[in-house]
Amino acid sequence: MKKVLVIGMSSNLGGVENFIINYFRNIDKSRIHMDFLLYEKHCVYEEEIKRNGSVIYTLEEPRYKHCLLFSRHRKKLFKILAKNYDYIWQNDCSLANAYDLEIARRCGFENRIFHSHNSKGMRKDAKKYFYQIIHHINKKHIRKWATLYWACSDEAARFCFSKDIILERKYQIIPNAIEMDRFYFNKKIRDTYRTQMNLKDEIVLGCVGRLHFQKNQKFLLEVFREIREINNKTQLWLIGEGEDREFLERRTKELGLENDVKFLGRREDVADLMQVMDIFILPSVFEGFGIVLIEAQAAGLRVFASDKVIPACVKISSLLEFIDLSVDSKEWARIICDKIYYDRKNMESELKNCKYNITYMIKEFEENILHCGK
Repeated sequence: MKKVLVIGMSSNLGGVENFIINYFRNIDKSRIHMDFLLYEKHCVYEEEIKRNGSVIYTLEEPRYKHCLLFSRHRKKLFKILAKNYDYIWQNDCSLANAYDLEIARRCGFENRIFHSHNSKGMRKDAKKYFYQIIHHINKKHIRKWATLYWACSDEAARFCFSKDIILERKYQIIPNAIEMDRFYFNKKIRDTYRTQMNLKDEIVLGCVGRLHFQKNQKFLLEVFREIREINNKTQLWLIGEGEDREFLERRTKELGLENDVKFLGRREDVADLMQVMDIFILPSVFEGFGIVLIEAQAAGLRVFASDKVIPACVKISSLLEFIDLSVDSKEWARIICDKIYYDRKNMESELKNCKYNITYMIKEFEENILHCGK
């Protein structure tokens, strides 16, 4: 049995966390065992992880605020864990924390995977430039620190890996596969939820993602205001949490949309909520991949997303339409409203052999773990 120490789970329910849990749920646990390292006290899916016999280790000291204490505890823990694991697998959206793999190397982890999940930096606060500098410095060293280079897309690979890794095609694309069976359209679930949520003929537009400038919910609110001018039977659901929630709630009131926009917070029943939706919109300003777009298409939703920003490989059906962000909110609204009514269908027959279906991809993933390294 191969044992893998996974870094990347957190208390925020985002794309990386969903990616990890999808593979965790579907691996052959008689051949591969995963345990987890957190940099905070708790993570999403914690009960499920423990229920499946996995261990969760924690390093709670702030990495930069108490850097000496953090470094000492990290080194001590890594020395202990290196004896017990075949791989350390770091999932991240930048290289700001990639030095973990150098410490892992020094402490005896022979096989070290860095897995890139984004195409640009996530921060926009006062620490933005500090993290950018660390990222660029670490990019020069990642070839030595990691032994395997994984990415969710070519765009994410170019963001995190040095030119020689890219030119020599040393990296491997590991698709953000999902459990598609959970998302295929189910009218019974739709009717049950819509009854519980007191929905009749309302048209539900949805967006799933961290409330963060990357996902561009600010622009989505402008688009929705224009949609309401065209069709007043619409409402918008924003699913997720993040640092922009207070700003977005305030902006919703400024636009007079407080009765029509629902902030549903962090949810673990996203697959069911997608049954209730009628339209899915993701106007991101950058994406390493955009796994929610795969989920939305699997659910049979008509999907609209930003063009030349989101990797084209996420278009796995005719349901997804790209719209350029240079187009104003009124034009986005017109395009969406022109296609707001359609016949919803079950996508199982069309997508069962899709490369983003976890049942299709899990064997390749297992082969990577079982036959690479020691």
